[in-house]
Amino acid sequence: MMDGSRTPIKLRGIVLIFICAGLALAFQDYPRWKKFEPPEAKFAVLMPGTPAVQTDVEESPRGKIISHSYTLNTDDAVLEVLYVDNPLLEDAQVELKSQRDTFLKDVRGTLESERKIEYQGNPGIEFKCKSKGRIFMTRVYVVGKTVYELVGAAFEDRVDYQLINRFLDSFDLIR
Repeated sequence: MMDGSRTPIKLRGIVLIFICAGLALAFQDYPRWKKFEPPEAKFAVLMPGTPAVQTDVEESPRGKIISHSYTLNTDDAVLEVLYVDNPLLEDAQVELKSQRDTFLKDVRGTLESERKIEYQGNPGIEFKCKSKGRIFMTRVYVVGKTVYELVGAAFEDRVDYQLINRFLDSFDLIR
C-alpha cells in the first residue's frame, strides 16, 4: 500500500535538486574568468575572455603621452581597462575630476553617483553614469604619474552588476 505522505517528500527532494543545480549554474565562472596581466603594464584584472589591445599616442606641448587600452565585449557588457603614464601629471585630485569630466563628455553621459575611493593608499574616484540607454560604472585611480581607468558598461535593461563588479573589484597593482 502506498503512503501518500511520501509524495511531498519526494517532490521536495526533486525541487531541492533543481534548486541546487540552478545555484551551481549561477555560481559557475562566467565562461572562464582569467587573470589578464599585460607584460608591459603594472596591473592585473580578471576578465571572462581575452581583450582587444589598443595603443594611442597623443602629442602634447611637453611630449608624447601614450595610452594603452584593453577592451572585452561580452554578451552582457563591455569591460575596459586603460592606463596612461603621464609625466605631466601634477595634482591627483585635479586629474581624477578631469578624467571624470572627460569621460562624461565623451559618452554624453549624465552623472548618477560618485564617491571617492582609494587603492593601496592611492586616490581614486568611482562614478556611475547613464547615456542613451546604457549604464557605465567607472573607477579611476592615480598611482604616481600613472592613471588607471576601469569601465564596465551595459544596456540599462540588461545590466549584470555582478559581472561588472567582479571585473572592477579584481584590479590589482603588481611589480
